[in-house]
Amino acid sequence: MKKFSLILMFLLLLPVASPLVAQQDVDGSADHPLISRYPGSRIGWYDVQEFDRYKIAVGPVTGYRHIEDWLPVEGKVTRIYYELSGTHSVTEVYLNYLNAIKKAGMEIVAEGLHSKANIAKNIGGRGWLLVHFSGNPLPPGQNVQLLNGSSTAGGSCFVAGKLTRNGATTYVVVSGTQFRDDMVLFMIDVIEVKAAEDDLIIIDPDAMLREIEMNGKV
Repeated sequence: MKKFSLILMFLLLLPVASPLVAQQDVDGSADHPLISRYPGSRIGWYDVQEFDRYKIAVGPVTGYRHIEDWLPVEGKVTRIYYELSGTHSVTEVYLNYLNAIKKAGMEIVAEGLHSKANIAKNIGGRGWLLVHFSGNPLPPGQNVQLLNGSSTAGGSCFVAGKLTRNGATTYVVVSGTQFRDDMVLFMIDVIEVKAAEDDLIIIDPDAMLREIEMNGKV
């Protein structure tokens, strides 16, 4: 009887515990120190590359899955995928990030908001986001639903800002979609511009000649 009571207590606790677990960030993740998360959101995917290339789309779709105008950058790339549950709208999230970027004195390099469901091909539209992320692929198999939708899917948005301070340049790229009426998804990509260390490999063109002179062969 005691064992049955313990099992019953455990089962009764499950519905209470599950939502708490669901709100936890993925292991090893953290907000980027430059930009905070929207309150109440959780990190669903996280990736940091000490050096990588990134392309910021800054013009509309001009052909089949084609954008003519891109801003290529490279450096340390941090990518953070957030999920926000509740009665929030993609417009609300977008305006908060846009306001934060402007308050920080960042230069806006591209922006666009589409508050309703759309397949728009100008900046921030869902059709446009598909092309932007073809140049900056989302991870397969990680349940990143940013470009997907549902029967209650809504609007979409995009804003990219550039910050130059003390000789260092950083780009913040925010993309968002209303996945359904009770969930907004957004990706924050931060690119801290730096040049690659490209002098780590040495080629000695005289090595073969010396080998032949010493041994008669390579």
